[in-house]
Amino acid sequence: MQNNIKGSKKQDKQIEVRKVARTFYDSSAYSFSQTRNYCWDDLNFIKEHIKNQDKILDFGCGNGRLSELFEGKDYEYVGVDISNELLKIARKKYPDKEFILIDKENELLFEDGSFDKIFSVAVFHHFNPEMTKQALKELRRILKKDGILILTVWYLWSTKYKKNLLENFSKGKFDLMTKLTFKNSKKTYYRPCPPYPLMELTGIVWQPDSTCQL
Repeated sequence: MQNNIKGSKKQDKQIEVRKVARTFYDSSAYSFSQTRNYCWDDLNFIKEHIKNQDKILDFGCGNGRLSELFEGKDYEYVGVDISNELLKIARKKYPDKEFILIDKENELLFEDGSFDKIFSVAVFHHFNPEMTKQALKELRRILKKDGILILTVWYLWSTKYKKNLLENFSKGKFDLMTKLTFKNSKKTYYRPCPPYPLMELTGIVWQPDSTCQL
């Protein structure tokens, strides 16, 4: 009985995390997309890993901007995201690409070993540790045996965000949550993100039998 209660609480927490993220991105989709109109230079390293005939998954694709990095290559691209509003923008900007709305990060409707490369840019810092483990397990399932997974996360242990942890403690909240802000001309939006250590994330990805790369 106790295990069932714990499992139910974990599921409820995951539902809440997804709801917050989906609401944020749906509500701010246009303004947020305007700040992601092109691929930043620090993402150019991804180009080195693309080969002709690759089948690529952009996990948490947002407005689809990452697909611009692959131009000039013969490849197949699929982008998935939980925000329907961002996907509307993606489909309009890149009508020749495939974009799919997903409900959960750990339930993707692809067969085992479907992709040569999986990229996930600034997505995993929205997950709590349990969601991270489940999502990575699912990505490994749909990645080919000799495939490559590359993901990036924001460094949420910086001085800029540590003040949010102190605010939580002062209010009697002892869960590690960092508050990411996004502002447009009318409103400030907040995204709560759990800043688990990078080494924990690395340990999850870098299993002895894994071909995933971080």
